[in-house]
Amino acid sequence: MRRCEALAEILKEKGVCVEILLNTSPHSRNIQSADIVVIDSYLLPLESYCFVADSVSESLYFDDTMRLQYPRGIILNPALGALKLPYKESKNHRLFIGVQYALLRKEFRYLFNTPPIKIFRNEIQKIIISGGGGKIGEKYSQKIKALINKHFSHIQVDYLNPQKGLNAQEIKELFLNSDLAISAAGGTLNELAICGTPSIIFCLVENQIYNFRAWTETNYMIPFESDSQCLVNQKNDLIWEQNLLQNIERMQSKSLREELSQNLRTTMMRNYWNALPFIKDIPKNGTLFA
Repeated sequence: MRRCEALAEILKEKGVCVEILLNTSPHSRNIQSADIVVIDSYLLPLESYCFVADSVSESLYFDDTMRLQYPRGIILNPALGALKLPYKESKNHRLFIGVQYALLRKEFRYLFNTPPIKIFRNEIQKIIISGGGGKIGEKYSQKIKALINKHFSHIQVDYLNPQKGLNAQEIKELFLNSDLAISAAGGTLNELAICGTPSIIFCLVENQIYNFRAWTETNYMIPFESDSQCLVNQKNDLIWEQNLLQNIERMQSKSLREELSQNLRTTMMRNYWNALPFIKDIPKNGTLFA
């Protein structure tokens, strides 16, 4: 959802009229009046994508794992791990693949021009957990918080709860004020990276696998475990809990956190384009998200 919100925000800044529809089938809406339809779904069948492609002049599909043989349109995978997938150019597709196309809300984009003020404490005092917006994410966020409270009672722990309704500025401040983040390997990693927040990461669902592996291979984000079999819900609880606790101990090192923070920001600064080339071609009205 965050990447849709970020893209909508960027489009609105360009004067484009945007409508966001949640959990909606394109068949149930009059989409013909839209200049472009953007689909971000892990569930919609191919026929829905084909319906959209046949109904409007332009369509854009968020992708994470080459889930479908998409019809004519723009394919956008703005993750560091996207380059691990064998996307191929074709006459029917315009590809925007890689972290250079990361979609960040303006509060985070601001940090490209204004380096964040981040204080590195001698020991970890604050940890923020981000498990995503689904029930499984909240489940693991609560488990991780309870585990840390049990073994590191002096550390203040919080997790991003969608029900709290925090805005982007509040989330940014949480990231900047935290000594360490523990996060699922979704789009939040881009926000943590530009904030320079040292992070221990885990893979919660299959569409995060490539991003998890890509960030792990940079050595700038620390995985729960060193192997590539990364889905945390397929692991023995005792094993991943022990590994997490060991990694938190490792991250107590102030010098390590400072080094990781600098490398994370450098990765984003080196790669980010701060613009999506296709945006300039979108008319001023009639953009719709499904």
